[in-house]
Amino acid sequence: MPSEGIAAAYDAGSAHVSQRMSPKAAGVIFAATYGAFLSITPTVVALLGIFLKPIATEFGWPRSEVAGAISVVALGNAIAYPFAGRLADRIGPRRTILMGNALLGISILCLSLARKEPVSFYLLFLFAGAAGSMPSTMVISKLIAEWFDRTRGFWMGFCGGIGNGLGATAFPALAAAVLEAGYGWRTGFLTVGSIVLLTGFPILFFLLREAPIRSRTGPADSVVLEGMTFRQVMRSPMFWWIFSIVPLGAGCMTSMFTTIVPILTDRGIPLENATMVVVTFALTTLVVEPVVGFLTDRTSSPKLAAPLFFSAACGLWLLLHAHNEPLLILSGMLMGVGAGVEYCILTYLLSRYFGLKELGAISGIAYSGTLVFGAIAPLFLHGVFDMSGSYDAAVYTIVGILIYSSVAILTFGKYRYAIHGRAG
Repeated sequence: MPSEGIAAAYDAGSAHVSQRMSPKAAGVIFAATYGAFLSITPTVVALLGIFLKPIATEFGWPRSEVAGAISVVALGNAIAYPFAGRLADRIGPRRTILMGNALLGISILCLSLARKEPVSFYLLFLFAGAAGSMPSTMVISKLIAEWFDRTRGFWMGFCGGIGNGLGATAFPALAAAVLEAGYGWRTGFLTVGSIVLLTGFPILFFLLREAPIRSRTGPADSVVLEGMTFRQVMRSPMFWWIFSIVPLGAGCMTSMFTTIVPILTDRGIPLENATMVVVTFALTTLVVEPVVGFLTDRTSSPKLAAPLFFSAACGLWLLLHAHNEPLLILSGMLMGVGAGVEYCILTYLLSRYFGLKELGAISGIAYSGTLVFGAIAPLFLHGVFDMSGSYDAAVYTIVGILIYSSVAILTFGKYRYAIHGRAG
């Protein structure tokens, strides 16, 4: 890979906070972080955890039917991620993110028009899921990977962790405030959609830029990056080993994030306390992702993630057994650690094991796997509840999956496309 393009994006200095970072690179970091703040997990998926009961009450539906919207969003993401990744490879991440931001904002506004008719209800969420694949953490991570090399893990963790963490904290709190003020879930979607469109697009348009390697080597489709081709990766056992570990765990943790409020309120925990656990989960993710990114830049394999995956399993177990606020908060923290690691390392692992050549298309398949697992898990969780009146058996199953992830990742070898020593 030509080194001068990425090196120019982040001048020599401290490994992670260069005093001479260019204003353009700093603007990219800010815009990428704000883009993650407005991504589909904070603006749609997290809101469904707050709006699940009000929607079910208004429509007279069982919870599993409303929770099906989470699965439909995941399905839309899963279908669209490979196309979004290919698009980012060909036209560049910036234009892909800009188009996606506009489509996502419009789709969220449309959610406020949902009616008591299952097909049209789910189609709205399917559209939101497909739109959300374009301004997603996956595409943002691809942009960061092209801008930075030596500090790639840190900036991926920073943008994803700070952005998604703040978003998943702010938007559920905003949604709860809308409900408590008596305005209803429709007003909640209208408010969030307006924020995505009116604040997101201008910031992304003016501050987000393609990596210098793209602007200096000609048209986007002529850029030559180091790494394996999509076909080569699809034939690689290493890819499918990663696929069976990280996307599986990440999908399960996403489903748990949206199920915390129903689990706790069913046990008699007040809504404000249950929401605080969700906020703690999100805030912990915010802190963990940059830290894990910092550490991954200094390691030659991802084995450091093993105990962090295990912490998520402990957090889930505690969620079912804690009876006081301090232990509930601890549960949220432990789950946030696991979720932060799952999402922080996925694109990083793919970039280090397979290179940047067709990272968008490769990531699209991996993220589709995450969303497939994320689509199945809510149906499983709420289906078990509808049959048994309890989430316990389903949550224990996810605990087992996370323990598997923590053990399996210990088998990973050294990165193939290691850090080249460039400043960025």
